[in-house]
Amino acid sequence: MIFKLPFLIGHISSIMTLLEGDVILTGTPKGVGPVKVGQKITAGITNLLDVEFNVEKRQKQGSS
Repeated sequence: MIFKLPFLIGHISSIMTLLEGDVILTGTPKGVGPVKVGQKITAGITNLLDVEFNVEKRQKQGSS
C-alpha cells in the first residue's frame, strides 16, 4: 500500500466522521489508472457487499 492505515484513517477523518462499523475500502483494482466521467466503479467485500459508483465531475463549492 502506498499509504499506511493510520494516515488513511486520519485523512478520511479530516473530511468526514468515521463511526464504529464503517468500512474503508482500499486496494488496486484491475486496470488501475485515472477514472473518467461516465465510468462506473464497483467495490465491495466478496460474498458480503457490492457497491457501484458512477464517476461524475465534482462541482465547485458554491455551485448548485
